[in-house]
Amino acid sequence: MSSLRSKRAFTLIELLVVITIIGILMGLLFPAVGSAMHAAKRAQAKNDATNIATAIASYESEYGRFPKIDGQNANTAKLMNVLAGKDEDGNPRQIVFLEIPRAKGGKNGAISQGQGGFSSGWRDPWGNEFEVRIDDDYDNEVEFDDGGETINKQVIVWSMGDPKREKNDPEKAIKSWE
Repeated sequence: MSSLRSKRAFTLIELLVVITIIGILMGLLFPAVGSAMHAAKRAQAKNDATNIATAIASYESEYGRFPKIDGQNANTAKLMNVLAGKDEDGNPRQIVFLEIPRAKGGKNGAISQGQGGFSSGWRDPWGNEFEVRIDDDYDNEVEFDDGGETINKQVIVWSMGDPKREKNDPEKAIKSWE
């Protein structure tokens, strides 16, 4: 007497149905992951902007003046080196006012050069440099976004955010003062 054994396996139709269900679930999941990643980058940029503004205010508190800057945007390699305690001329006591991460892939930090210094200003998580304005004349007014509104602060820092989403909209900028 021979017993018939039947082997149970997935049919092609069952396999295609499972693959289709997985594909639909992944299609639903990807936009949620993208939104979460965008929110995390915005939160990181807000934190970085606030830290830069706080470090500049701490410098002013320590030395009784703001760091010397060239041009309107203060976010330069010189400022980063001063705040990181790497520039003896601008920060003679070499106080570290700000821990600056090294930018990986040109994003979220400053680009480093030899001897631990920096060759760029601080870049946001999308790779754009932050805008930094300092109240040089101590009238407690700084101009936001080149001809835009006046902010009653001594230091403001902002990023326009993801260029693919925000399209240079000042209303959606990530601001240190809000």
